[in-house]
Formats: sequence, structure tokens, C-alpha cells
Amino acid sequence: MKKIYKATNFYYFKICITILLIALACLLYIFFFSALGFGFLINTIVAGIFIIISLFIIYVVIISNKPVIIIEKDTLTYRYKKLPFSEIEAFHISRGGSEPYILTKEGKRIDLELSWLKKQDQLEIEETLQDRLKNG
Repeated sequence: MKKIYKATNFYYFKICITILLIALACLLYIFFFSALGFGFLINTIVAGIFIIISLFIIYVVIISNKPVIIIEKDTLTYRYKKLPFSEIEAFHISRGGSEPYILTKEGKRIDLELSWLKKQDQLEIEETLQDRLKNG
């Protein structure tokens, strides 16, 4: 029994806007730097550095923030990390706009960003985690 929960389309819209803003900031900085008149070689080097930095930031934004939750028979996968249910000590549901979180037996707190998921999926995930932890 494997259940996959993915983000809504609004999350992908947010990622696109973030990428566009990073690209715009990079272009504006390059244009500003080239307007200072330091010469073609220095402007090209600075533009290359800013493009590389911008591409790296875009890569990090896309990879690190993907809110996908996979619930399998014995494990919970969240943001590329597999967590066996046997390692979960407690699960705290969301209250008053806060995100739910998991406490592991090692004392580590893992916040589940469920706000990017559909409301029905959020409730289903919370119910499933509560049931799994009750029944052990």
C-alpha cells in the first residue's frame, strides 16, 4: 500500500515566480554593473559569475522545497528522506495555522509542510499518521 501526496499547482506557480525574480535580479545587477563602464572583459566575467550563482540558487530552490509525501507500509518519505514508523516517537497535528510535525526517538523535530497540499490530503495524512502511531 503506497500512497503519494503531491503539491497543488499553486506551489509550482510559486516556483516559477521565484525563478523569474531571481533571473530578473541577476539581469538588473548585470545591467547596473555594465553601466558603470569597467570594460568588456570585467563585465563579461561579472555577468558569468552572476549567471552561475543564479543558476545554482534556482537549482536549490527547485530541489530542496519539493513537498511530496509518500506513505508506505512501514515508512514515511518526506523531502527525499525515508523515515521508518518505528523511529517516530510522536506526531503533533496542525493547530491554528501551524504546520504539523513529527518527533523522532532521537529527539529530532521534522516539520511537515502540508499547506502546499490539498486540504483533503492534509487531513488524510494526519489521520493516517495518527492511526499508524497508535497501532504501532
